[in-house]
Amino acid sequence: MKIHTRAISLTTVKYSDTKSIAHLFTENLGSVSFQIPRVAGKKGSAFRSLYVPLSVVELVYDHKPLRQIHLVGELQHLLIPSAPSRSLVANGVAIFLTEFLHRLLAPMQGEEQGALFRTILSAIDALDKEPDVVLASLHLHLMVKLLDDFGIAPDHTGYRPGYLLHREEGCYVSSFSASEPERNTSRLLHELQQHPLPSAFAMTREDRGRLLDLLLSYYDIHLHSIGDLKSLPVLKETFS
Repeated sequence: MKIHTRAISLTTVKYSDTKSIAHLFTENLGSVSFQIPRVAGKKGSAFRSLYVPLSVVELVYDHKPLRQIHLVGELQHLLIPSAPSRSLVANGVAIFLTEFLHRLLAPMQGEEQGALFRTILSAIDALDKEPDVVLASLHLHLMVKLLDDFGIAPDHTGYRPGYLLHREEGCYVSSFSASEPERNTSRLLHELQQHPLPSAFAMTREDRGRLLDLLLSYYDIHLHSIGDLKSLPVLKETFS
């Protein structure tokens, strides 16, 4: 079956001296892996965007349901991010999002993912256009928005000042034993749920770190384990 779809490049791994495997998130069928050439010259350069994490392409390929690795028929570059090479903040956020999205999206195969694809695409577009004041919280905005897309976002309708996120129940509750930093982190999460992606959002380094840890824990409870992210120390160092 011929598939014509947009796709986001997440990771590539070396398969042989002449071939690599590219893991893409497609708009039409979720996560799909492709064999691409490593050779130099015209043939290899046609696939250069797939080696750049978070590149957006349009491709045509012959999808075979029982095949784990596919071959690209036609490929067109739509967006190759350049901001990570110009900004330390953009670079740190891009490295983290690449690993986080690959872990999050890898199990999603074989189904149309239009809404989810567009959410991620809007973040990639912001990564390449917005100033550092916006990019500093871009990963947090995207992670919060993805909770909506996955249908696991905390119910924020009952939030009151001082309430705490109940991670297991997915709602905000009163708590007399919570510390002030815990209350503040829950407040920030609630506020991010009200803001569109992307937007500037004033937070301290400590705020970002605690909110990121809270979100990763929430994903582990309600979806599946993201695991230990190698890019996490890099991201936190970016804002130190």
